[in-house]
Formats: sequence, structure tokens, C-alpha cells
Amino acid sequence: PLTETLAMRELDELLRLKRAGVHFDYYMMDAFWFAPDGGYRTWRKPNWPDGPDAWIRKCQANGVRPGLWFSTNTLVKIQAAPPWKDSLNKSGGAMSFYEGGFLPDFMSALQFWYDRGIRMFKFDFVDLTAATPAAEAKLSKTEIRERNAAALLEALRAFRRKNPEAVLIAFNGFGGDLDNTSSQLPFREPTDLRWLEVFQMQYTGDPRPSDVPEANFWRSMD
Repeated sequence: PLTETLAMRELDELLRLKRAGVHFDYYMMDAFWFAPDGGYRTWRKPNWPDGPDAWIRKCQANGVRPGLWFSTNTLVKIQAAPPWKDSLNKSGGAMSFYEGGFLPDFMSALQFWYDRGIRMFKFDFVDLTAATPAAEAKLSKTEIRERNAAALLEALRAFRRKNPEAVLIAFNGFGGDLDNTSSQLPFREPTDLRWLEVFQMQYTGDPRPSDVPEANFWRSMD
């Protein structure tokens, strides 16, 4: 489990390596730091009884900028907060960006953490086809995807203008094949280059060395 004890021990190891000359800029707190019912504003009580303040302070005191992972608009080990509910899709597993209250509340949560010292934001598991049942009934997936992308792009542009020190990184769902990298060309999910207007780094699916086996492991990864 991702506990404060584990995270602080790993921070100590990072700082030990830093003193030995290894360069670190950020410490990314990866998936599932958040309380399931907290709308990305509270941490899991059993694992972080006092919240993240000690971790954030220790990072800052040692020249390391803290970062947080978010499941963007899919409900992965988190419940829909009240402002998100009018954005939910039919299955109840993801929220539309351009309908209802989800996106404004999500951006408010990001600002909440920026104001507390978080400087890197990792966006994972996005679903750009998420729409309310009413929208699904009248719009194509292509139209829904474009409306979601436009809404999120504009929100992230505004966030970066307001918070110039923020580093935003994109993971699964923003282009590329999430499940594997062995599909025939052309890629089924080409990367939309507009995302590079707001993200400083974009990831395009889990690389699997067995997709293109080579004698040298790292060449397989390439």
C-alpha cells in the first residue's frame, strides 16, 4: 500500500542519491494517494493520517518539487463527487469534460494542490469518448471526442497561464494504443499534436519488449 511511511522512506533514499550526485527535480506521488470520497482533495486516512503536508515540506526543503497523479475523468478507485454527477456517462465510470460540473471542479482541485506546493500533475486514464446519456443519443463518438478535447485543452491552457511553474504530463488515453503496441500501421489512435500545447511530456501506451523482440532489451523498448 502507498503509505506515508513508505513514501517518506523512499524520499530519504532519493535524497541520499541526490547527495551522491544523482539529479532529481521531482517526486511524483503515483496512483491512489487520494481518499475514495474526497474529490481529489483529501488523502487516504488509513495510509496518510495527517495528510501530505510533511511530505510536501520535506520535498521543498530539499529542492525537490512534489507531483501528484490523477485519473483525469475516469473513476479509478475514486467515487464521483457531487459536482461530477451531472457529467457521468451511462455506465457511471467516467465524466464528460464539456457537460456538467466535473471539469470546473476538477480544475479547482488542481488549483487547490498547486496553491499547497504541488508543481507536477500527471494525467492518466483519460476517456475522451465519455458523454452523458443525452449527448450519446445525439452525437457521434468523433463529435464527443472533439468537444471533450476542446474543453480540456482550454482549461489546461488557462491553468498553465495562471500557474507558470506547473508541469503537466499526459499518460494513457491521450494518444497511442493503451493495450499494446503490436497493431499494424497506421496506428488506430494517432496522437493529437494539440496536446503538446499544454503537456510538457506525452506518453503513448505501455511499451512491451515482446512486441518487437530484439537480442538487446533496450532496443526492444525503443
